[in-house]
Amino acid sequence: MSAKVSSFNTLRMNDYKYVFIVAGWNDYVTPITDELHKQLEPFGEDLGPKGLVVQPYKSATRNTLDEVTGKNWDKDIADRFEQESHPFMLIIDTDFEDFNPMSHPWSIIWFSEFENQPAKVIQLLKKLANKTRTGKDVFSYLKCVTKESKLKTLAKYFELKPKVFGISIDAKAILEDLQC
Repeated sequence: MSAKVSSFNTLRMNDYKYVFIVAGWNDYVTPITDELHKQLEPFGEDLGPKGLVVQPYKSATRNTLDEVTGKNWDKDIADRFEQESHPFMLIIDTDFEDFNPMSHPWSIIWFSEFENQPAKVIQLLKKLANKTRTGKDVFSYLKCVTKESKLKTLAKYFELKPKVFGISIDAKAILEDLQC
C-alpha cells in the first residue's frame, strides 16, 4: 500500500509489518527523485498488505523531514541527514510517533548512491517488496547485505553502528549482493 501524508507522526503499524518512509529536504527534480517518485505507487502495490510506503505531500516535505531528523539519532546519522541532497528511505516496524532509533530496529537506504544509475531504483524496490510480501525479515536481509559487503571490503557502502539498533546502508550494496 502507498500513501501521502502531511505528518509521519500519525503513522500506525496496524497490520503492516514494515513502514517504508521516504523523506528528503527538497522538491528538486533529479533523475533519482524522478525515478523514485514514479515507482513509489507500484512499490506500494507490490508490498501487498504487509507493507506501507509513505511520502509527504509537497507542502509537508520540510515538516516531515524535521519529524525524522528530530528523533534520537546517532551523531553520524544526524550529520548524514544534514549532508544529503537526495531522498532516503527509513524502514521501521513500530508506530512512528513511538519510534526511537536507539531502541527500535530500523534501516535507512540512502538513494544518493543512485546518482549515476537511477533506473536501478526499480530493482531495489522490487527486492524490498518481494522480501516484505513473502514474509521475510527485511532487517535481517539488510544486515546480511551489510555483512556481505563488509566481507567484500565495500565498507564505503554501509555504516554499522553497534550501539544503536539499526543500520544505514547505501542501496548499491543491496544490488551488488543478491545472495542474501
